[in-house]
Amino acid sequence: PKEPVGVGAKWQSTTTAKLADKLDVTQVTDYELVAQKGTTWTIKGKTKVTGTDQKMQGGDISAIKGSGTSEATITDGMLFPTYKTMLETQFTAAEAGKSMQFALKVGGSVNAKK
Repeated sequence: PKEPVGVGAKWQSTTTAKLADKLDVTQVTDYELVAQKGTTWTIKGKTKVTGTDQKMQGGDISAIKGSGTSEATITDGMLFPTYKTMLETQFTAAEAGKSMQFALKVGGSVNAKK
């Protein structure tokens, strides 16, 4: 947000991305500032992933959906926030009358130290 916020503040971010550099998806993340102690703030996020049915390399991709969580701790004076995230996306791929379901899990973390 551009305006000042306090604990309990909520906002939303929508981004488009390419899953595995192939599938067009939309990620909507709802953020909340959940804590502030001194010069440290903690923000949590919940993400929902959606995508329209798509064609890829002769096959059909459908039922694109997913969810995830994130948490960032920002401390005044630190170059980077401490951050962890997990995102899982599922979809169905079909070709020549056969279909298979896929689930991709992506996660990571950054631990800032003084």
